Amino acid sequence: MTSRDYLRSIGPDASSHSLNGILKQISNHVASKGHGGDVLSVSAVFEEKLYDLSLQGRDVLMEYTQANATHVSALSQIISKVYSQMRIIHFYTATEKEVKCWCLRKGKSILESAECIDATVARCTIHYMHLQIYGYLYGINRSFLRGEVVSFNDFHFHGGDRLKVMMEGKLKAETKKYVVNDGDIIEFFWRGK
Repeated sequence: MTSRDYLRSIGPDASSHSLNGILKQISNHVASKGHGGDVLSVSAVFEEKLYDLSLQGRDVLMEYTQANATHVSALSQIISKVYSQMRIIHFYTATEKEVKCWCLRKGKSILESAECIDATVARCTIHYMHLQIYGYLYGINRSFLRGEVVSFNDFHFHGGDRLKVMMEGKLKAETKKYVVNDGDIIEFFWRGK
């Protein structure tokens, strides 16, 4: 969160009338500063109640949220806001056995996303293959051929069927300069592999 965004803790004893008044004051203050920031309302008591329900089991939590559709956790809003302010997006890689989610700064190229993955793998295996990894990282730019990319929404719309995605023309071959979008699913292709 930045100085443009405000998060205020209000005690559990606050009435809904006083709470609305406080939130209105905060919203007016934010608007008067001209920052265009957001005001997020969070009830720690309510978040704790949802957490306690989740400990009782997923079914109990689902039953509560279905019966009280307007009672929604603010945590996802806070997380989304922080990711947005930090300009972080997600992309995915997938094989038949696993799907991995990776974080990347918005505006980065597909080559930089490949380097992100490679650096993560390199940190995990650095003790075993120090010299091989250094050589591999050095040559990543030259060995990258292309990435086949489909958005998560297109993939989901076609039921996760790669063939349908291809037939609809939603799977695209992209070069080093392609800017990765939030939710892209990428398969990387390398020279000599």
